[in-house]
Parts: sequence; structure tokens; C-alpha cells
Amino acid sequence: MDIQGQLKDIALFNTCSADQLRSIGYASTVKSYPQGEVIIEEGSLADALYIIVNGSVQVFTKDRDNYTIILARLDEGNYFGEKAYLNNLIRTANVKALTDVKLIEISYDILDPLFKHSDKLRRFLQKTSLARSISNLQSQLRSVDSYVKKEIIARSERALIKNYKKGDIIFKKGDPANFVYFISTGSVALAFDDSTADDDSLLITKNHLFGEVGVLQKKPRAASARALSSTAVIAIPGEDFLNVIKQNIGLRSLVMAFSNVYTLPKHKAIAEQFIGRFEGAEAIFTKYKLHTGKTATCAKVVQQPLFTINVSNVKPDQVLQFKRGDLIERDIMLKDNIIVGIVAFGEWEELNILCEMLIDEVKLPNLSPDTFVKSGNILAISSNSNYHQDDIVCNCMSLSYQDIKEKIHSGCNNLTAIANQTGVGTACGTCEHKVLDILGQSTWYSAKIRPHQKFDADTCSYLITPIYGEFSTFQAGQYVSVKLQIDGLWVQRTYTITSVSTNSQSYEIIVRRHAEGIFTRWLFKHTNESLFIQVSRPRGKFVLNHSSERPILCLTEDVGIAPMIAFIRDNANKNPPNHFHVVDVIENAEVTMIIPDDIKALIEQKKYVHIEAWPISTRGHIVVEKLIQHVKPEYIYICGSDNFGEEIRHQLEQLNFNPENVKVERFLPIG
Repeated sequence: MDIQGQLKDIALFNTCSADQLRSIGYASTVKSYPQGEVIIEEGSLADALYIIVNGSVQVFTKDRDNYTIILARLDEGNYFGEKAYLNNLIRTANVKALTDVKLIEISYDILDPLFKHSDKLRRFLQKTSLARSISNLQSQLRSVDSYVKKEIIARSERALIKNYKKGDIIFKKGDPANFVYFISTGSVALAFDDSTADDDSLLITKNHLFGEVGVLQKKPRAASARALSSTAVIAIPGEDFLNVIKQNIGLRSLVMAFSNVYTLPKHKAIAEQFIGRFEGAEAIFTKYKLHTGKTATCAKVVQQPLFTINVSNVKPDQVLQFKRGDLIERDIMLKDNIIVGIVAFGEWEELNILCEMLIDEVKLPNLSPDTFVKSGNILAISSNSNYHQDDIVCNCMSLSYQDIKEKIHSGCNNLTAIANQTGVGTACGTCEHKVLDILGQSTWYSAKIRPHQKFDADTCSYLITPIYGEFSTFQAGQYVSVKLQIDGLWVQRTYTITSVSTNSQSYEIIVRRHAEGIFTRWLFKHTNESLFIQVSRPRGKFVLNHSSERPILCLTEDVGIAPMIAFIRDNANKNPPNHFHVVDVIENAEVTMIIPDDIKALIEQKKYVHIEAWPISTRGHIVVEKLIQHVKPEYIYICGSDNFGEEIRHQLEQLNFNPENVKVERFLPIG
């Protein structure tokens, strides 16, 4: 057999020279094993690595009750026996022939000189070995659910079958943890807060356990469980679960190893951790139950810059790779532009953020593989590359990219200096972030966006949450710019933040879809996905800085009501609160007003908020004089189109209303 020819097709030996392959081939032997024969035994001393020439083998382990846990099936071109080389020459699993199998046996004595003098070879071996450790762990974790189904339920005389209708509550957050549940049919949502939205819950599906965390920790429920459909579960008393686990030493060691259990409400996930070993070093293994019902497992080697994480049973359709010398190597596995696996050697600033994106299953923009191959990063994206010389940066002042660049070259090195000479950003202000981009001074957050409350078919509020860390604080009425990548280009729009200004965990915006709008149509089309976006720091001067014993009159048009929603929400924290009278001008009475549920509750309670619609089709143009006579405001806030703002201002001038007490925000309905 041409062993050298076989070896050159094995990824492990890709970096070996022809002479090295020749020497390995001369010193190696070919061995054959019949179907069913054990090739290596767990716990035995190891002295060789094996390459499969033809046939298949099964890798498995057994617990102390002789319960078999199948770890992997390896076929032609694969190899095994490398883990013992990295772990003090002790076999960590059994391997037997699934079919008649022919192997190349390579002594560790032959490999030693190669791996000791080749960082690339050793790193490749570490990488594949750690990936297999993760895969083996995932197989063992699946065995827990299988064991519960086969053994614990059978041994528990007090196990009960319970049926739930869709929406039924199985247990509530804070309840005593008295039972472990196994799902026979249907599915269950675990909610860590008071939300009843399926998107805000952790999904548990058929043939899986839930409720074991509270039983193992002997603590009250950390979440509420609700049936998502007609669901049948087997309820196992907690005492029975613990007793049977104690009787099975192998299973007990696996289950109890996950003694550090963390609920991650921000990510709608549960993380379980234990300490293990890899290549003689301490390693932290973490299992994540994702909100979609999938499982991700990761490993971090404590004394080495080595990390890997992957989602179980998901085959990537794209692998991005980056290498820098012998110190840094990065792999990202994608499925439909969602991260499903990461391998990292060396330091990587984005690693925490990318792991959170994997856990949250955030969809990445359509990246060119070359971008990652060249930079080694995904999130460090320059928006300047989208600008061309004649592109309009400021519509209000008709200023192009070239106009701004000329001012920068003339010595204007900040936004204020450019604004003083050109007027950029002084009208609506929405172009300020573009100018900061060109100056290289803008700070953007990597974030994800998802629907929050739907008002009608074309209007919805969205929650934007940072992928890592927290957002900047802001003032009620300020806005952010949001960038989405559509067909390879970053498209940017500006929206008022409608959430409470003390909340740095998320921003809420309200989006109305426009028939010809590129941004809004794309966003609504992908509304069921968790999307990767970039969001700017908050800006804007249309903020509530007045306090009055008399009501504040707010006149709005279309989604111009957004800043008023922010004012009202912030107002709830004031003592005493301002009173708001909001008049929203709409086309006709059939148009749905944008009023979030919490604002509706304030209106129903008659708490310092009154909102009324002004349908133009039946009432004509707004008559400010009558409103002032009725409301008697000291301050007036206006948000709408140019024509709307000018009309209101003209009426106020005729009434000699103090212009110092009027604030106007221009709203641009760009889709």
C-alpha cells in the first residue's frame, strides 16, 4: 500500500514535506480488524494514532453501570487516537470496528519530532482534539435525556403523565422546584421575566428535560413554564430524580458536574458549567440551552489561548478563516449567515460579542469572506466606503460628500467647525452621524433588532439591544441612526428613541413601512429574524427641558408622535409629573394611532396624559387657537413634516404665542 499517498490526503499532515511523509510512511504499519473487534480500550496506555483507510469505526464510552454512550462514528479518511497523545498517553474512549476496517498505525515515537518542532501541526491537532471533546460531551449530554426516558421514568413509581392545553402554565417563577419534567409530545416555553411572547422565551421540545435546574440546586423556579401547544409531560418527583441519579455513578458525575447553573434572561438561555481537563490543563466547559431549543457547547482552555464553541447538530454552509503568523488563528462557521461555530487561537477582542451573537442566533450582514480573511474581524466595519464624491450627505443644505471633504482639508476638524461654515446638521440634524463618519469620529454599537409591538400591518415598534455591554444614556426625544446591510450596502435611517431614558439595556424605536422604502420594506420582510445592525450614539436637541404646572401641548403628525411617547414615559419618573395633551393629526379616522400599551394604560387611568386624534378628512386642518383655549398650555412641542411645522408656527405667530416656549422637530418620512 502507498502509505505516503494516503497520508498526503489527510488534513493533519497537510503541512508535512514529502520527505517527512516518506519517513512516516516507512515507519508505519497497516492493520486490519474484523467487524465488532475492539481496537482500543478506554483507560489503557496509548502508543499510536490510527488513520482509517477503508471501513468505519465507532467511538464510545461506558459509565460505571455499563451504560453505553456512543460518541462518534468515523469513516474513511478520518483518524483517531490523537487525544491520548495530548492527554498523558491514556485512552479517553473505546473504539471498535463497525465494519471490516483497514487502518494505518503511526507510532507516537514517529510523531513526536514532527509535533515538537511544528507549531502548525500541534495547533491543528489541538484544534481537532478540542472539537472532538466538545462533540463527545454533546453526545454524553444527549445520553442524560435518553437515560431519563429509559431508566428514571421506569424506576419512579410516582411519575405522573400530565396533559396541558396551549397556554397552560406548568409552573411559575418562584414556585418550589418539586418535579423534573420530560416532554412526550408538544413543546414548552420557559420565560425568565413576565413576558408571554414566544420570542422572549426559551424553547424546550419533545424528548427533552426541563425543570431539573431547580431540583439540582434545591432553589425556587428561576423561570415560568408554559405549554406552547397541546403538550404531554411526564412529571418525575424531584426526590426520585435525585435518588436514581445517585445510583448511576457515571450519570451522576456528568449531571452533578454541571453544578454551576446560570440563567441568562438577556439571552433567554440557561448556561451550565463544569471544570474539566484538556492536554493536562484546566478547561471550562459550558453548555447553553438556547431559546430556540438548540444546544451549544463551548470549551475554554484556562492556561492556553484556546477556545471553541458550536451549536449541536447544525452543519455549517460557510466557513470563514483568518490566520496571522503562528500566534493567531480564527474560524467562524455560518449557517444561513448565523454563527453556529467558532474556533480561536490567540487573543480576539470580538470573541465575547461573537459568542453572544451565536447564543442569540443573530443574523449577520452579507459579508464577503475576503473581509474576514483580510481583517480577522466581522464587526469592525467602515461606513466611509459607501460614500462617493457626489453623494448627498446633508439634504437640507444640499451638501455632498465632496463638500464635506473639502472643508476637512481646509482645516475644519470637528462637526461644529464644519457646521459653522456649511450649516450641515443645523436643520434636522439627521446627517450629523454621516459627517462624524467622514471625520472618523463616529462611534457605532454592534446590536441586534427585533419586533416588539405591532400597531398595524405597516407600523411596529422594535427593540434594539447591544450585542455586548450597554448603550449610552440619552435624553427623551433624542434619536439614533440605524444601519442595515442590504444587498451588500449599508443603508442608514434615523429614528427617535421611545424607551425610558434611564434604560441603557435597550433602545425602542417605532418604524412605519413605506411602499417604496428600501430600509423599512427589508426590515419588515425579515421581521421574524434576529438581525445584526449598527446603531449610533444618541443625538438631537428636541428634548423635554420644561416643567409646568399647566399642561404641555404636543402637536404631532404621523410617527412624529414618537418623541412625545418618550416624553410621557420619562415623565412617569417625575414628582410631580407634567401633564401632557397630545393631538395627533392623521389622514382619517381609520388610521391606527401609534399608542403603546403602557401609554394606553396611563390614559385609561386618567394619569396626566390625554391623547386625541385629529382626522383631517372630517375635521380639516388643525386649528391651534381652539386647542390653546381648551388646554391653556405654557409650552408647545411640535413634530411633523416641514409643511406641518410651518403651518402650526404661522398660527402661533398670529396668536402672539411666545416663540421661546415653542420647540419644533422636523420629521422626514424616508423609507
